[in-house]
Order: sequence, then structure tokens, then C-alpha cells
Amino acid sequence: MSAPTPIYLDHAATSPLRKDVLEAMLPILQGPPANPGSQHRFGRRASAQLEAARSEAALTLGVPSSWIYFVRGGTEGDNLAILGGVKALQQRVDGEAGLVISAVEHSAVWEPAHALQKAGVPLTTVDLRPSGHLNWEDLPVKVARRPALYSFMAVNNETGHRLPIQEVGERARACGGWFHTDLVQAVGRIPLELAQLPVDMATLSGHKLGGPMGTGILMVREGVTLEPLLKGGGQERGVRPGTQDVAGAVGMARALRLAVASQKEESQRLETLRNRLEAALLREIPGLSIHGGNAPRAPHILNVGVPGVERETLHMALDLAGVAASPGSACSSGGQGPGRILQALYGQESEGRAPLRFSLGHTSTQSDMDEAARRTGDTVRRLRVIPEVVS
Repeated sequence: MSAPTPIYLDHAATSPLRKDVLEAMLPILQGPPANPGSQHRFGRRASAQLEAARSEAALTLGVPSSWIYFVRGGTEGDNLAILGGVKALQQRVDGEAGLVISAVEHSAVWEPAHALQKAGVPLTTVDLRPSGHLNWEDLPVKVARRPALYSFMAVNNETGHRLPIQEVGERARACGGWFHTDLVQAVGRIPLELAQLPVDMATLSGHKLGGPMGTGILMVREGVTLEPLLKGGGQERGVRPGTQDVAGAVGMARALRLAVASQKEESQRLETLRNRLEAALLREIPGLSIHGGNAPRAPHILNVGVPGVERETLHMALDLAGVAASPGSACSSGGQGPGRILQALYGQESEGRAPLRFSLGHTSTQSDMDEAARRTGDTVRRLRVIPEVVS
């Protein structure tokens, strides 16, 4: 019996490299080696290619090229914004700066934020309601008035919830602080006008957009300073020292341009596919719950709760069935429970249901949705009867 044809529905973890991106990178990868910091002709050419990529990314985002810093992925960008941003803000306000984050932030924000808390930085966490509204009522008045770095993602990577970043940015500005947003799951999926938003720093990741792994951008608005995390070089104007990956920067910029250029049409296409998959799963699996179903959502993520099966068992069985989905974030895999994000959103309601995230991308098709729903339904029905057979 042949193995089933694989269906890849884990684009929120990583998305396949786009052909146009690879073609943009190949001349650099196959060309003579060159360090953009070198002064000879090869180095000058590499430097010109790097700056062309910076300009391309800036033009795509509608911001000055001086705001663009190339980093080695979303995690580094988030860490640099949180750790470097808080240190710089504290210096600006004589050590009185705090940190405010949402309860559903990616671990790349959550963990450095809590590391700062252990070091004595005041940290406040704001709950996100299942409806998509932030629970500002729990924010003490003294916290709301104190300068702070606010870090709230635009789109949650597990449920697809869209957070009100305009509202968050206005609060940060009102207290004399800065606002950082993780845009890793937002760029190319929802409309964004960064120059018009009250955003001071924003993190992007290449491989979520069909670009190369290990690439990213941290956008930093003029007037915002960062304390570098690394020492040992003046690259990226001293904010991110280390020899730049020219091919990676070119691939990152090209993937970003393609994703933003097709955002409107692609978002509509993905939303149609997601809705088709959601409706089919509801028919296939009685008792299925849709996480974020009544909230503003990004079009490419569908997170469901499956009753009557265990999380890891379901995930492994779906893998054997040829469906590449995820029990949650690829950056925090493992464990049997619903996970920190679903606990923060739904509390005890998330217990007893196996979380399952389907995330769509540029390779997803209508037939993928239909077949994935059929295989998932068959898998759940099979797992539910196994205990009865054993007993």
C-alpha cells in the first residue's frame, strides 16, 4: 500500500521557498565570495547588493531605508526589540521604564520579557479575550502612565487572532513609551501601512513569506534607539554586528515584496480556502470547536479543538495520514496540554480538546482543503474507537 500524497498545511511554521526568491538569490550564492564590509570590488558589489535589498524592503513597507535592519530571523528581531529596546528606553527616562505585553505573545517576546522581569523590570501582561479585544481594565493606572515598551503581535501565530495594534500604539505614545509589534504572521496576510501606524519597531521573518530561513527584518523608526545584544562589529549601523548575509537579505526583500504585492488577492483566496476547510471539518467531526471563530482573524490560520482524542496521538496519526498540520507553534512543540496561548484565551474551556492548527499559504489549493478534511475526519473517527477495541 503506497503512502498517501502529502498535504502541507503548516505555513505558519514555515512556507516553501518561492521560485522567484530562489532565482534572485542564486547569482549571489553562485558568484565569487564577497564580504560587504570589504573595500575591494567584490566587497563593494556585495555592499551595493545589500543596500539594494534594504531599499527594496523599505519601498515595500513604505518607510525610509534607514529604518530597515537585517537580522537572522523573527526570534532575533523580537529579542533585540525587547531586550535592546527596554535598556535604551530606561536610559532615556532614568530607569523608570516598564514593559507591557499581551498574554498571547510568541515565546520570542514572552521569554525575554520574563527574563527582564526577573532582572527587576516591571512587567505587565494584558489578557486577550476570545472576541479579540484586549482587557485594558486590568492595567493599573500607574502602569498606564509610566513610560514603557509595549510589545503586542499583530496576528497570533497559533489562533490567527488579530490584535488591535493601532489602539496599542496610541497607548504607548500616550505614556511616552515605544511600541513594538511582531508582524511575522501579519505581513502579506492583512493590510498594513506601517508609516501611518503608531509603530516604533516591527519584526518580520523571511521564511514565513516564502523566503529563506534564517532571515528577518527589524524595522526601527527614526528617533528610537536600541542597545545592541551583540558586540564585535559595526554592521547594520552597530545595532546588529556580524557579517551580513547578502543572499539572505536579497531573498528576504524579494519574498516581502511578492507577499505584499499579492496581499489583497491572496488574502481573499486563503480566507475562502480556510472557510471551506472549516466547514468541512465541522461536518466531519462532531463537537469540534473553532478557536477565534468569533474574532477578527488572519485568513491563513485555522485552529480547532478536537474532543475525544489526545493531542500528540492526533498529530502523529495525521502525519501518517499525510496531513502536515501542527498542535501549536513549532517554536514551542511538545507537551500534552492545550498550550499557553489557548489557556490564556479560553482557560478551562480548552481542556479535554486536542488543539490542531492548519495554516495555509501560496501552495495551498481547494483540493488540499477537501482531502485534508476527509483524512482528518477519518483519523479522528479511528482514534476514538481504539480504546473500545482495546478494552
